[in-house]
Amino acid sequence: MVFLIVLLSLKHTGYFVYGNHTHWLDAFTVSVFVARPKRVNILGFSDALGVPIANKLVKALGLIPVGDDVASAVKMTKAINHYIDKKEVIAIFPEAHVWPYYNGVRHFVSTSFRYPSKLNVPIVPICTIYRKVWYSKRPRMTIYVGDPIYPRSEYDSHKNSDYLAEETFKYFEKVHKEHPSVEYIKYIKKEDTASK
Repeated sequence: MVFLIVLLSLKHTGYFVYGNHTHWLDAFTVSVFVARPKRVNILGFSDALGVPIANKLVKALGLIPVGDDVASAVKMTKAINHYIDKKEVIAIFPEAHVWPYYNGVRHFVSTSFRYPSKLNVPIVPICTIYRKVWYSKRPRMTIYVGDPIYPRSEYDSHKNSDYLAEETFKYFEKVHKEHPSVEYIKYIKKEDTASK
């Protein structure tokens, strides 16, 4: 019920959704389960188009490719402004790369939070965790949707980017603390062999 109230409160504005990136269906889940009936546009690397099944899904959902040169960065910024003006949703996974079934919180930089900061629109943090089920070895996903976080009027754009990133990270930590995610794939930190 709280989830529906959150979405209704954002009915008349464009906004950003920020989530942890733990499944190749993350973009789909935002579109179908989080932002409906609004259209969702995904800000991401164009390498997602190289994954056989995901490429069709990402294209259909509206991929906004991250610009890797000045011309494409300008196009990306125009697209973001356009979709927010149309009161649509832009989904960003600030961890950048998917780590399937990861059951922790990864650090991310505040750079991707500059868009809602400059446009002065809210963000909605979502956090995916995995729970054990009796009928399968593979855990099932649960998505927690946080309250909207608004840029602060007393902060400049740079400080707001940091603020939004910190609040999102805190939300991810809170969800993982209250609803521990089961381990399905073990991630082991690779030793730094260059220093030896």
